[in-house]
Amino acid sequence: MTTNEFRKHVAWLRKNFPIDVPVIVRRYPSKKNHGITHFDGRKFYIRIDSEGDDATQLETLLHEYSHALTINDAYNHKEPWAQNYSKIYTAWESLDGKTTTTLQKF
Repeated sequence: MTTNEFRKHVAWLRKNFPIDVPVIVRRYPSKKNHGITHFDGRKFYIRIDSEGDDATQLETLLHEYSHALTINDAYNHKEPWAQNYSKIYTAWESLDGKTTTTLQKF
């Protein structure tokens, strides 16, 4: 996935699922995990493994963004996170004319 395509995905998330604090999203090579989210008290930092295939990067982005959206319980996979992930994934799946790796509707 190109950097421009990845940025479009991030922009779609920010537009459709705004968060009250800044969210910094970056891609880096990682041998440990597909993605990780960290909150420093002021900002969320999301790191996505840049070496994964396009579908894995996209699914990881949706997963990690759901953590940031669940500010009060961001580090768990409990019901609030699951509900946010479901909302994001459902909205993503409902886009017309898209494939699993590209956004064509904003």
